[in-house]
Amino acid sequence: MGELTDVTPVYILSTNCSDEDLLSTILKTLNNSAKKVKAPDRSEFPMIQKKILSDLKEKSFSKLYVTSSSCCIRVEGNSMNIYPNKLMTEGQPKDGLIWVEEDKVVIEENTANVDTLVLKVKEMLSRKYY
Repeated sequence: MGELTDVTPVYILSTNCSDEDLLSTILKTLNNSAKKVKAPDRSEFPMIQKKILSDLKEKSFSKLYVTSSSCCIRVEGNSMNIYPNKLMTEGQPKDGLIWVEEDKVVIEENTANVDTLVLKVKEMLSRKYY
C-alpha cells in the first residue's frame, strides 16, 4: 500500500494475512499520509524508485506488478475510497499502474467500520484486474 512516491514505506502483505495485520497496515499507511503531497522532481524518480525496490526486496516494478495485486485507499471528504490498480497497458508492466475507477468502493463515514473496510480490501485484492 502506498502510492510508491506519496507514502513510504510501501507495505507488501501476504494474500492470506490476518484481518488484524491488514487493518494495522491500512491504519499505519493512512496515518502516514498527508494531503497535498508535493510530487518529487522528475529527476528524483530514479533514486526514489531504486530505494523503494530495495526496501521491497524486488528487482523491478514490472515483476512486482505482474506478481501482486494492489489498491489505493484515499480519504476524500467524509468517505473512504478504495481503488483497485491494474496495468496501464495490458501485458506491459513497464508502463505502470492505473486505478480502476469503475470498480471503486466507497465507504461513507456514517457506515464505516473496521470489518467493512477489511472485507472490501480483501475482496478487491483477491480479484485480478486485466
